[in-house]
Amino acid sequence: RALFGNPSLIVLDEPNTGLDADGEMALFNVLRLLKERGCTVILVSHQMNLLRTADHVVFMFDGGVKMFGTQDEVLGALGGQARRITMPIPKRVKNPANAPADLKAAE
Repeated sequence: RALFGNPSLIVLDEPNTGLDADGEMALFNVLRLLKERGCTVILVSHQMNLLRTADHVVFMFDGGVKMFGTQDEVLGALGGQARRITMPIPKRVKNPANAPADLKAAE
């Protein structure tokens, strides 16, 4: 219902809570589509993997804004307190959640 009428702004609070890997992939696809349509999406999350969908990040602590900027700016300012870990997923893996099992089966 939140997407009815092609909104220009959507606010999401912990949108990926309780989602499995397929649900999270669907969420990323919807966020990408909204961005392509020019919709502004504001979301709250404690899960750093949602950063890859963001143009800008606000880091809040103790009820106040501590940092604002691009992903790289905010993560760079956090220094050793936060790390971005990326791992390429081989093309033969269809679902990232099954990657370890799929890779073992492919050996």
